[in-house]
Amino acid sequence: MSVVIVVLVAALLHATWSALAKSTSDRLAGFVAMSTVSVVLGAVGVAVVPSPDPRSYPYLALSGVLHVVYMLLMTWSYRVGDFNQVYPLARGTSPLLVTLFGLFFLHEVPGRGQLLGILLVCAGLLALVFTGARRPAPAWPAVVSAVATGVAITSYTVVDGLGVRGADTVLGYVVWLQLIMGLGFLAVAAGARGRRVLSFDRGIWLRGLCGGLIATTGYGLVLWAQTQAALGTVAALRETSIVFGAVIGAALLHEPLGRQRVVASAFVVAGVLLIV
Repeated sequence: MSVVIVVLVAALLHATWSALAKSTSDRLAGFVAMSTVSVVLGAVGVAVVPSPDPRSYPYLALSGVLHVVYMLLMTWSYRVGDFNQVYPLARGTSPLLVTLFGLFFLHEVPGRGQLLGILLVCAGLLALVFTGARRPAPAWPAVVSAVATGVAITSYTVVDGLGVRGADTVLGYVVWLQLIMGLGFLAVAAGARGRRVLSFDRGIWLRGLCGGLIATTGYGLVLWAQTQAALGTVAALRETSIVFGAVIGAALLHEPLGRQRVVASAFVVAGVLLIV
């Protein structure tokens, strides 16, 4: 039960920083600010917490690359598609893929109730793709980009799940990952914008810095949970951030919730209860 609560808190944190990202006019700049937080927190953490076991180094390097790819894909997805369709499609793709990986490669066999719960979570999240958008279905560029983002999410989830289990220290793995992926994204952004990479207004910096702190805390909780439970279960629970995002969007961003979104969210809640 403690794992479920921790992952649900992480899901709420993820939905919160995603809402901050959505409200940022320049998303690349927002991710630059978030990456700056990652670098600062990572550098401080590396100096004061135990280092992870060397066995986890290849996973850290690969995960850093995958996180940068994920952020770039997510930025592009938001540019070519509606947020309330692209985000659920990207996040809803991951739990099923992670569960299949855990089943075939890690021999993590979910019980019947847990498997049904994971399928209900996936169905509810994907149903949200077709509700509340300006178009009846996402355009193909948005679909392709969102699915690619989901594959990136799956990839770093699996890599980090394996890496943190061999690190012998969750906190050490977290701070090293924050440093690596933060430096990686700043390098990519500097290549794209040159000297202007850090030149954006105070509002974007504020949203990005808050988002960076929230995102780091949330993902640290997820990494701890991956040492305690099956990867597929954690992935499914984490993606309930879609439901929290729908509520935040209705309450703070004035997005319509609607009957269909409520029904789809009910599927997700039912799935979570079965997973528990």
